[in-house]
Amino acid sequence: MLTGQDPAGSGTALRPVRVRPDPSGLAWQNLSYAVQWFVFAGFGLFLWWRLVLDSHRTGTGPRGGARSPSRAGARPRDGTGSGGPADPRAVPGSVPPGGGAAPG
Repeated sequence: MLTGQDPAGSGTALRPVRVRPDPSGLAWQNLSYAVQWFVFAGFGLFLWWRLVLDSHRTGTGPRGGARSPSRAGARPRDGTGSGGPADPRAVPGSVPPGGGAAPG
């Protein structure tokens, strides 16, 4: 438990601190931070654009999941098959996604 405190010695008086005047030139560090924000924003827009472009190329829509062709017999634009019996990539002996007999 603290019962008392001695004051500091008389040789430790406060001394004034000299402050340097502001430089009269351009503050390069502040300018570089401002440029950095524009670069960061540009990179974010670039990533968003790539995400939209990739989702358009792969056929996934904004709702998630793959888009299915709306017309009967229609195939996606990227040239992939629909996974049905007419799909040349179907493995012999496997059951196609729609059920039924496997081709071949």
